Amino acid sequence: MDLWIRSQDKEKLLKCDDIVIKNHRYDTMDEYGNRCINYKGYEIVGYFDKNTENETLGTYKTKERALEVLDKIQSCIETNKMFDLYSRTGVYPNEFNKKYNLVTVYQMPID
Repeated sequence: MDLWIRSQDKEKLLKCDDIVIKNHRYDTMDEYGNRCINYKGYEIVGYFDKNTENETLGTYKTKERALEVLDKIQSCIETNKMFDLYSRTGVYPNEFNKKYNLVTVYQMPID
């Protein structure tokens, strides 16, 4: 089964291999030349083609909210896998997903 995610800004629809939560941070310097780390929340980042290419899918104020969104993505995947295809097709869900190339699309929430 393929997982597609539509970005928070709705401008991208991307097929993801892996998804992670990262601190959305940036470095600045104070008036004394000391490095300051500033946090602007947490990003959910998708990785593609099993390499270093990645894309920010959404940014959230707290880690707890980012985890909730990640939980919803997981639930979306599990729901499709656990759908009772066997009762109608005689094919187990994972075999059905491979045979018919099922696709899951998840829309990233704004907040």
